[in-house]
Amino acid sequence: MGGGDQRQAALRTLEYCVRDYASWFATYERAGLDPSQAECRRLYIESLAAKLGRLAELIPEVIVSYDQVQSIITDLYNCGFYPDKQALSAVVHAFLDKKIERTLCR
Repeated sequence: MGGGDQRQAALRTLEYCVRDYASWFATYERAGLDPSQAECRRLYIESLAAKLGRLAELIPEVIVSYDQVQSIITDLYNCGFYPDKQALSAVVHAFLDKKIERTLCR
């Protein structure tokens, strides 16, 4: 699997993890929120998942940087949502391993 394919697959996996967990998180993890706040939180988290999906769609036509992905992950963290560690690790490796490999080959 090429670098673009790995990045795309890792982003898609992270997108699915975030989207699948958003409803549970908003309902149970943030049980102190009233129903309308929980719904807003769920929708916001799902919108961040959609951003990850849009970045995945851009690959390989457009260069997607890790900084773009990190910005979305930071937004997730800022609302108290911590995605699956394995999915995050796959994204980091897919984006940063290629950069390290290019640096070592110079």
